[in-house]
Amino acid sequence: MIEKANNKLDDLIEKVSHHSVNKRSSQNLLYHLKYFFGESNNKIHEFTKKTPLFFYSLKRIGYSLLTILMAVIVIYCLFHFVMKDETLIKDLNGVMDKLKLFPGNAKYERIVSSRKKMVGLDGPLLYQIFIYIRNIIPVIPKTVFIQPKLLDTGDLVATPIKTLFFLGLSVTDLPGFHMQTPVQTIFKDAMPSSFKLGFPGVLLSYVFGIPLGIIAGKNKDRKADRLINALCSVFMVIPAVVTITIFYSVSLSIGGSTSWVLGGIETKIYAILCVVIFSFSGITLYTRRLVVDEMTTEYTKFAQSKGLSSRYIFFVHIYRNAFIKMAGSIPATFASTIFGLNILVEGKWGVRGMGSYVSNAINGNDIFVAMGYVVISAVVGVFAGLLGDLLTAALDPRIKFR
Repeated sequence: MIEKANNKLDDLIEKVSHHSVNKRSSQNLLYHLKYFFGESNNKIHEFTKKTPLFFYSLKRIGYSLLTILMAVIVIYCLFHFVMKDETLIKDLNGVMDKLKLFPGNAKYERIVSSRKKMVGLDGPLLYQIFIYIRNIIPVIPKTVFIQPKLLDTGDLVATPIKTLFFLGLSVTDLPGFHMQTPVQTIFKDAMPSSFKLGFPGVLLSYVFGIPLGIIAGKNKDRKADRLINALCSVFMVIPAVVTITIFYSVSLSIGGSTSWVLGGIETKIYAILCVVIFSFSGITLYTRRLVVDEMTTEYTKFAQSKGLSSRYIFFVHIYRNAFIKMAGSIPATFASTIFGLNILVEGKWGVRGMGSYVSNAINGNDIFVAMGYVVISAVVGVFAGLLGDLLTAALDPRIKFR
C-alpha cells in the first residue's frame, strides 16, 4: 500500500512539474511574440514618420479602391436587373428564323447560355460579380475567351487566352467595332480622341479662367468683378444642351461640316470651345475665391503694414499661394473633363471617344463597356486626386500628410 501511494505521489509530482514547464514555455512564447509585434510596430511607426507621403499615398489608394469596389458592385447589380437575354444575341437577328431560334427553344437557350458563360454572365449574381472583380484585378492571372463563333449546330466556340487584366467583351455593335470586341480594344482606340478634345479645352479654360479670376479677385466688389461674375453666371446657368446646339449650328453654317473625323480645324474648334465654356466659369470663380482668401490672410495684412508695394504683395504673397492651391485641382479637372464633360460634346460631333462609346453602351444595355468606363474613370480619378495632393505638397513644404 505504501509503495503504491509513493508511486502515485511520484506520478503527481511529475505531472505538476511537467505542467509547470509547459506553463513557463507558454509564457515565454507569449512574451517573445509580444516583443516581436511591439518591435515591428515601432519600426513601422518610425518608417511612417520618415516617409509620410508614401504611407499617405497607400492609405489614400486603399480607401479609394474600396470605394471603387463598392461602386462596381452597385452598378453591376443595376445593369444585371435591366439587361435582357436578347441583348446577347442581337447579331443573330437576321438568321434567327433560319436557325429556328425563339425564346423557349432548346437551341435558343443553349446559345444564350453559351454566350453568358463566355462573357461571364452565367451563374448567380454574386458569382458574376466575383468573376468580374477577378478579371479587373491585374495581379491575378486568368483565362478568358475572345472571338466567339457560331457553328451550324448552334454551338458557340471561342479562343481562350491568358491575361492579367480583362474588362470583358462588348455585347452590342458600337461605331467602328463589332459585337464581342474586347472592351480594352475599344477604349484603346477611344482614349486618344477624348484626349484630343479634352486637353486643349481644359488648357484654354485655364488660360482664360485664371487671369479673369485674378482680375475679379483683385477688384473685389468693383465693376470688373461684377462683370466677370455676371459672365460666369450666364455660362453656368445656360443648359449644356443649349450651348452645344448653338455651337453645333454655327459649326454647320460656317464650317460646312459637323463631323470631328471628316471636318477640319474650323469644325473641331467649335467642339473645343464647348468644353471651354463648360470648364472656364468654374475655374474663374475658384481662382477669384482663392485670391480673395489670400488678400485677407494675416501675412498679407502684415506685409501691407510693413509698407511693401502692392505689386510685390500680390505677386509674392497672394498669387503664389493661390496658385499652390490651384495646382492641386488641375489633375482632377483634366480627369473629370475627359471622362465627364466630354460625353455630350463627343456625341454631338461624332467624336469616337470614351463618352460616345459609353453613351451607346448605356442605351444598348452593354454592361461591360459601361462597367469598363466606370472602372477606368474611377481609377484615373483616384490617381488624379492623389497627384494633385502630391503636387500641392511639393509646392508647399508647410503641408504635412499623416
